[in-house]
Amino acid sequence: MITSVIFLNSNGILDPWHGGGVLRSYPDQNITALIIPHGAHHLDLRSTNIADPVDVIAARHVEINIITQWINDNKPTQNSRSNV
Repeated sequence: MITSVIFLNSNGILDPWHGGGVLRSYPDQNITALIIPHGAHHLDLRSTNIADPVDVIAARHVEINIITQWINDNKPTQNSRSNV
């Protein structure tokens, strides 16, 4: 079952396909859309590069923070581990 999604407009606004992406977040459904104005096709998913635009770097930080929060929210508690 899928419980959390980050829709990355990782095509970026510089990509002509960006209009087909998810451009709105739905917090009540735990769906986050990130718009990357200076991003190109999956640029935020590639290795870091000295030429990366600031908004791509910022998007990577947001992605890491969201995923880290998901992991922390779903870590088993001490009580749940003892029941295993």
